[in-house]
Amino acid sequence: MKIKKTHKVRTAVIFFALALAFNAYSQQDLTINTMPIIPQSSYTNPAFKPIPKWYIGFPALSSVYVGVGHSGFAYDDLFHFSTVDDSIHLTDQKMINKLGKVNYLSAHASEEILCFGFKARKSYFSFSYGIKANVQFGYPRDLIKLADKGTGQFVGGTADFSGIGINASLYKEFAIGFSRDVKIFNQNFTLGARVKILRGLMNVYNKPNNITMGINSDDFAYTANANGTINMTLPDSMAIMLDHLGDSTYNKGSGNLDAQKFIFNPNNKGVGIDLGASYKLNDKWTFGASVLDLGYINWQTGGGSSVRNYAISSSNFVFDGVDFAPFIGANDSVQKAKQKEVLDSLGKYFKVNTTKNGYKAPLGTKFYLTAEYSLTKHDIAGLLLHGEMLNGVLHPSATVSYNKWFCNMFSASVSYSIVNRSYSNVGFGMALNLGPWQIYLLTDNFYCLLKPETAQTINLHFGMNFIFGYRAKKPDASLYQETP
Repeated sequence: MKIKKTHKVRTAVIFFALALAFNAYSQQDLTINTMPIIPQSSYTNPAFKPIPKWYIGFPALSSVYVGVGHSGFAYDDLFHFSTVDDSIHLTDQKMINKLGKVNYLSAHASEEILCFGFKARKSYFSFSYGIKANVQFGYPRDLIKLADKGTGQFVGGTADFSGIGINASLYKEFAIGFSRDVKIFNQNFTLGARVKILRGLMNVYNKPNNITMGINSDDFAYTANANGTINMTLPDSMAIMLDHLGDSTYNKGSGNLDAQKFIFNPNNKGVGIDLGASYKLNDKWTFGASVLDLGYINWQTGGGSSVRNYAISSSNFVFDGVDFAPFIGANDSVQKAKQKEVLDSLGKYFKVNTTKNGYKAPLGTKFYLTAEYSLTKHDIAGLLLHGEMLNGVLHPSATVSYNKWFCNMFSASVSYSIVNRSYSNVGFGMALNLGPWQIYLLTDNFYCLLKPETAQTINLHFGMNFIFGYRAKKPDASLYQETP
């Protein structure tokens, strides 16, 4: 396949736009960690206390985040520009070579509708309400190899499709956060927690399953093993449409979405908690650790949503192939009869059972370890080790950053991250304080704007707050937590 050079950037943007629309993997907020003038910086560690003594988020615009990424390959790994014909060619083998045994796609998007926080002596309280969408999807390399080269490459061996898993959720979150300075063994610590009450709207979830396919080198017969269950919680109208999939007599207009019932669904209750700690060694060094999104949502039928469970079970299924001779030259009625016969035969081995049982799905736990060094009172260097649980596997990243407070109006940060097995992630963040009005903007991969075809991580975080009680001039102390 060829694509003209003039369309290179456009197709790269479309490539990631499609990934964002469906699923992808991205770390959340790797650059914001060393910017305590932004109240939302405490979301990476509930023990961190923002600099403003109190703040109120701009309604619906205090924190807007969208991110996408992919641990498998970038656009440039799939397409190659040739100077011979001034076109871009598909390079599928390079893409496959870039894949790991199991690869991850995910997307995160969130909008904070309301938030505020305030300092009370040695404590800090925060409150927020918003909506979040998370998609996590894992897929094995052998699945892509099968789609690319067919089954011939697996003759005499086994294709391993284990690792296929998805957890996609849309939910509302109400959170209450608390942090406090304490002394433990005469050492300066700050401990924090954020409790979150959740209400789920939509979900698709399954645990990674063991799926294999072997091809006999003597008779080319297939031997397959597949067991697993995929769970779905959808609006009533969508679930009914899914039940009638393939039914030509079903009137699709008979089940319209009740938006009010969907948004204010009181069911699908869940709970989550964030835990964090910060340790101030001295005036130079501060260390932090946090674990986020410990919890689950209990998905169930009612209040405008419906649950469906689709379980497939097959062990040592042997398939000798399909004899196409009866199809050749046959009329439509005969072909349809033969097709039904083949499908009925396959159905005996691969049975799909549909149930309507409630289930629990985890949130997708995240971990942060930080070390920060105060170069001066207005300059901070930081190291962040981050991990996110995707389908039961910890997906790591590392970030180094530098933050500078220029004056009471402006603070900026630059970062470099190793993430998604990619080494070209240069981030940037800034906070502009116009009196009590704060505007901030961050990205963990500014470099992708220059060369989007090489990016495996793209994200953007922006928002506006009203902040009060921060220092009127350059801070006369470190930007770190104050000593208890």
